[in-house]
Amino acid sequence: MNSVSPKYSIAITAIRTTFIFLLIFSFVSSPVESKLLASAASTHSVTLNWTAPGDDGNQGQAAQYDIRYATFLINDGNWDQANQAANIPAPQMAGSAESITIDGLSSSTTYYFAIRVADEVPNWSPTSNVVSVSTAAESDAPSDVTDLLTSNPSNTSLDLTWTSPGDDSTAGTATQYDIRYSTVFINDSNFDQATAVSGEPSPSPAGSSESMTVTGLDPTSDYYFAIKTADEVPNWSGISNTASGTTINEQIAPSDIANLLATSSTDTSITITWTAPGDDGNSGTASQYDIRYSTSNINGANFYLGTVVSGAPSPASAGSSESMIVTGLNPATTYYFAIKTADEIPNWSGLSNVTNLATLVEQQAPANIADLASSNTTDSSITITWTAPGDDGAVGTATLYDIRYSSTAINIQNWDSAIQISDEPSPLLAGTTQSYTLAGLPQGVGYFFAIKTADEIPNWSGLSNILAVATAGDNTPPAAINDLGAQTGSTEGTIDLSWTAPGDDGLFGEVQGYVIRLDLDSLNEGNWSDAFVYTNPPNPVASGNIQSTTLSGLIPGETYHIGIKSVDNALNFSDISNSVSAEAMINLATDVDEEFAFDIPEDFELQQNYPNPFNPSTTIEYSVREAGHVELSVYDLSGRKTATLVNEGKSAGLYAATWGGDDGFGNPVASGVYFYRIESGDYVESKKMVLVK
Repeated sequence: MNSVSPKYSIAITAIRTTFIFLLIFSFVSSPVESKLLASAASTHSVTLNWTAPGDDGNQGQAAQYDIRYATFLINDGNWDQANQAANIPAPQMAGSAESITIDGLSSSTTYYFAIRVADEVPNWSPTSNVVSVSTAAESDAPSDVTDLLTSNPSNTSLDLTWTSPGDDSTAGTATQYDIRYSTVFINDSNFDQATAVSGEPSPSPAGSSESMTVTGLDPTSDYYFAIKTADEVPNWSGISNTASGTTINEQIAPSDIANLLATSSTDTSITITWTAPGDDGNSGTASQYDIRYSTSNINGANFYLGTVVSGAPSPASAGSSESMIVTGLNPATTYYFAIKTADEIPNWSGLSNVTNLATLVEQQAPANIADLASSNTTDSSITITWTAPGDDGAVGTATLYDIRYSSTAINIQNWDSAIQISDEPSPLLAGTTQSYTLAGLPQGVGYFFAIKTADEIPNWSGLSNILAVATAGDNTPPAAINDLGAQTGSTEGTIDLSWTAPGDDGLFGEVQGYVIRLDLDSLNEGNWSDAFVYTNPPNPVASGNIQSTTLSGLIPGETYHIGIKSVDNALNFSDISNSVSAEAMINLATDVDEEFAFDIPEDFELQQNYPNPFNPSTTIEYSVREAGHVELSVYDLSGRKTATLVNEGKSAGLYAATWGGDDGFGNPVASGVYFYRIESGDYVESKKMVLVK
């Protein structure tokens, strides 16, 4: 091996290193761009030319171009803000001639263009040279409109129709119309002196059907119309064909309506019907109605003083049946109605016939107040509160209250004898909380309060719940009765009671009243409030004296459990008395023989109703041993018959009856304890059931 001097060894090493560096650089370098040129520009486009660079410098084939343009000078800092060209070609082999035409440019505008090139990595070249060029001024005007026509004349208007030209001759979309009219023929020389139409439509794309109505014209006059069209420059088209038309002098009004009729009413509305007249007499279609009403007779002189009906229908074609419901009327009031009809001019018809009808008397009363309560009591005043009901049930605002109070329990029978308050408040909107304070009362005295509510008719509500409350002062209740006795009465459906009268405070004084309750089960404090209240208790006597009373109207043969509470004038209630029971008297002369009264046939059975308790309905099953008359009825705890479920002849067999919690006439009854009783030949039996709402 020949030896090499150190000097030559270093040189060779440097050459090798440089070669390797250049070789590596050739594989990682970006494409080299060539000079960008703009070869042609038109009104809306520019053509660019350049020589394709390579993938690595000027060798191979690059992967993609990014061509941008803008109306500002492009550089590296604003490259991303420039517009990217569409339909960019893929690069060809290095050295190939490339070009692209960029369309959609504005006329008479200077644009700047630049290119970047990338290989497959991609490695992007620097931005090319920036070339600028201005688009040509647009000189191609829209084509002339050649099919302008007039139609549909009225007293003061004519319709125009035409086909839209383009932005450039017959292509694209123009920018504006200049439509003019005159009473003399329009041509190029007098177009600018013709009257310009306001409110022209914006042009639609070339070939579209266009129209507009020119208004404000004089009746019975000849008019000429012409159009010019402009693009955005604006380049104006020539004048269109001149179209002519003549307005008319329409004076024929719609016919008078002669069959206006008020057909039906509610308490707040009346329905009216009529036959539609025409636009001209009895032909065509009119444009509008003017419907009015009044509480006095309508004529030509006072028609426009009547109330305008809102929401009147648009006229239908002549001869059509028309109707509408006029709402917002007052109950029990006679209203008069009349109509006038107009065409598009408008020419108004004369007055129609006048019809009248009365609204119905309002029958829906305010709802019963159910939450009467006390909010504050002193030794001389009581404040009561309640929620206002509505005018109709629970809707609207009622008209007045009747508030009453008494030292004895208030009910329907004694309502008129209770003390009426003279300064009660006016009802507020339904759902509003209201209150009233009754002052100047004695200390320690109890009172009962109730309210009725009326609407404007007036329809009166039922009685509210009964509020019992006392002024402060007396907290000592009467003593409990402990010697209550009961026995079957001497007449049908009666039980006789007796007891020693307690005092107002314990055993002293005289109580204010008694509360007697009955049930089919034994009474105690736990079920006291669920038991039936006997509505005709006796007036108290002085303490220590024997009292007696006869309970009447009970179910013959039924066993009742009975208890009493006493109440003083401060509404302090005693504890419940001893509970007693007795059977209500059966009149054997009119009922079955005694020996058979409760002789139940072995095959006869009255089942317990199911479900129980129930809401809204329950089923009662029973069997009949021998064919005959069967009566199955429902009673409340006072012995009053509530409903009859069966009252007819039945053959022997099994049966079922359903009760829906009503009085037999569809009216719902209140929640509570009821019992059902069956009579079939010699068999009589009853059972208890509970309705819960």
